[in-house]
Amino acid sequence: KGKLIIPKDSDGETRIISKEMAVSGTYYKDMVSVKGTMRFTQLPKDEKFFLAFGLSNIEAYSGEANNIEIAFMNKGSLAVEVIYYDENYEAQEIVPVKNTGISVTSSLNIYAVITTDQTIKMSINGKTIFDAKIPSTGEGRVGLLQTGSCGVEVSDFTATFVKYDRPENTN
Repeated sequence: KGKLIIPKDSDGETRIISKEMAVSGTYYKDMVSVKGTMRFTQLPKDEKFFLAFGLSNIEAYSGEANNIEIAFMNKGSLAVEVIYYDENYEAQEIVPVKNTGISVTSSLNIYAVITTDQTIKMSINGKTIFDAKIPSTGEGRVGLLQTGSCGVEVSDFTATFVKYDRPENTN
């Protein structure tokens, strides 16, 4: 029915990663943007669901080098944080845990973008949640990852990548 359903009994192996890679350039501002609707059917308090950027391959996991991860958590209501993992797999907090005040089971209209000037922005239901600088370009794949047991329904989900080859071949 036009939805991608990640079942409640999923685990850390349950992930969806783009085949396409985001590449930085000087002729455009938004390197990669993601928009869509998500609704958690289950988000346990001790688990996290991620919208991740900069993934190195189609079998990437949370916590790998150069990942930029927006984590969705259940803190009584929906909370988010942004973590960057450096070359040594050390976590750097970009946006600390922020309670959105939105019910965990609400339908969430997500819009997230990484720009070529190394910023990450996200809004939920039209409200800006964060706008922060990141310590890397964010080049790489985009994915939906989790620690486990997160049930999610995703619809109208689009990841837009921009590539510049030469003036006649901008995709």
